[in-house]
Amino acid sequence: MRILHLSDLHFGIKASKERTREEIAVRNFYINDLINGLGSIAKKEPLDYIFITGDMAYTATCEAYKEAGQWLEKISRVCRVPACRIYLCPGDRDIDEDTDANECPENRQMADALLNSENFDNLEKRFQKYNEFCQDAGLPAYDLDGKKNYLTGVAVNPFVNVVCLNTAWFSVTDIGKNTVWVGSGLVDLIKKQKKYANGQPTIAIMHHSQSDWNESERSNEKGSRNVFGEVCKIADMILSGHTHESEDCYGYRNHVYICGNGAVYKGNTYHHNFHIYEWDSNKKEAIDCIRTVYEFNGSTWNKKSEKIKIKSGKRKENNSDKPLKYSFSVLWWTR
Repeated sequence: MRILHLSDLHFGIKASKERTREEIAVRNFYINDLINGLGSIAKKEPLDYIFITGDMAYTATCEAYKEAGQWLEKISRVCRVPACRIYLCPGDRDIDEDTDANECPENRQMADALLNSENFDNLEKRFQKYNEFCQDAGLPAYDLDGKKNYLTGVAVNPFVNVVCLNTAWFSVTDIGKNTVWVGSGLVDLIKKQKKYANGQPTIAIMHHSQSDWNESERSNEKGSRNVFGEVCKIADMILSGHTHESEDCYGYRNHVYICGNGAVYKGNTYHHNFHIYEWDSNKKEAIDCIRTVYEFNGSTWNKKSEKIKIKSGKRKENNSDKPLKYSFSVLWWTR
């Protein structure tokens, strides 16, 4: 099984004081060449799923999502991945600008009081254009306690389970660290359903990485609840975005394999690449994996492979504080 991971595509981005027309042209060049590069690879090694972890738009406008939809149709066609196998999660830039910002909770009790199924319809209002985009594109919805939506919940496919978490409930553009809330009550609903408990690989997708989460939802300290740790127990892999670093990284933390991803284009020095991970998912212990990095040098995609270890079943916890850096990735299970 092969999976393409993208993030922070930022459709609808315009020239401004911070960004010249030339920079926008270069960004568009990379975005369009990505279609050609992935199309040629998919002809030889077909893709099965596509994951986009937030910030599909730069600003949540109808114009931006129209542009995003046209590009997504092209990717779907060249990669031969139908819309029903393309999964998205929302990012902080997918919030309608013309809606009132929800006041960020000061503590976990306040967050839990707002992030629950009873208040879900009100929470969805900030993501109306994003929801319409997902629906119009024919993307799969998630189930949260019987409610179909595009923001959080579980989707079950024949070969993979997808757990979507919305980390942008209270977000504003360029949100600071320690201000992201997911909602322990919403995660409880996901755990209660146990739709992911079917023996298939489970992938959790979210826009913000663990370092952006509020400490009260990622700490074992008194008065906190380690919601992130609970997600790690559910998932075999976590895919995130938001962090626009120039290098890629991967590894285990809290017993789960974590792959981050940043913007496809952030500047002339940005490191444009994607990865293919190939291994046998039927094995239960450490697995030899071939990690191939495809890097774009401005004219061609070059590739470099190396052997790494994928741990399945019991995983060794890595409590390193070394930050993860991000790119976009293709991941492959062989079944």
